[in-house]
Amino acid sequence: MKRKLLLILYALVVLSLIVSACSKATPTPKPEMPTQAAEATKAPAATKAAETKPTPTAKPAEGFKCDDPLGCVEIGPGDPIRIAYMLVVSGPNETLGIDSKRGIEIAIDDVGGELLGHPIELVGEDSQCSPEGGQAAAQKIAADKSIVGVIGTN
Repeated sequence: MKRKLLLILYALVVLSLIVSACSKATPTPKPEMPTQAAEATKAPAATKAAETKPTPTAKPAEGFKCDDPLGCVEIGPGDPIRIAYMLVVSGPNETLGIDSKRGIEIAIDDVGGELLGHPIELVGEDSQCSPEGGQAAAQKIAADKSIVGVIGTN
């Protein structure tokens, strides 16, 4: 008798766990969308006098001192931010690198081709899907001190 009662109790516990795991989660309240009445209470449009650019009152920061042991890249006003890729873009596995390169180009286009007011310049090396090609590409990229970052390898 005790064994039968214990089996029934065990079955009820398992069944309750299954039911609670399969039940729908309680919905979280969604934030309310602004109504037209809220839009009507916005401040009036600024006048032309208020649209003029404010003049900076703070002094420009002193020259930046690079404390990074790996070094820093200095980018002058209007100079491009150079990002390199190290991908296989030739040979039997070229589709891997070409797809990755196109993805990088799409990402650059998505941000308008600029970062912090600087144009983004994509440069790269073919790693040729080999240790020798990868080493040669890495050495060429590492020798260029104007490169900010490297994307690759695949």
